[in-house]
Amino acid sequence: MKQAAIYVRCVRPDASSQEQKSACLQAAALHGFEVSEEHVFTDHGVSGLRVRHRSGLSALRKTLKDESMEAVVLQDLSRLSRDIRQLAGLLREFEEKGVRVIEVGRGECRR
Repeated sequence: MKQAAIYVRCVRPDASSQEQKSACLQAAALHGFEVSEEHVFTDHGVSGLRVRHRSGLSALRKTLKDESMEAVVLQDLSRLSRDIRQLAGLLREFEEKGVRVIEVGRGECRR
């Protein structure tokens, strides 16, 4: 089965990531992807304006570099970044690695 990763970001440190994770798991299955628990990456209590200092996003990027992952599933693109230039850079990075980006409820993101 095709492998995907999930990225979840919650702004409030006390917010539960479970809803986002569940929705992403459903979307991954709908698109024919399998997600193992070690490929669920989460950042709690961090703003979407900065890409730096986000351990979950850093681990996701390293995994995409080191492993053959076919897709990243997330609630929406704002989970990656709220800065349009940073978001464009991340999407370009994923595209160069052949990794599809799938938003819950919207499907595959195309550039």
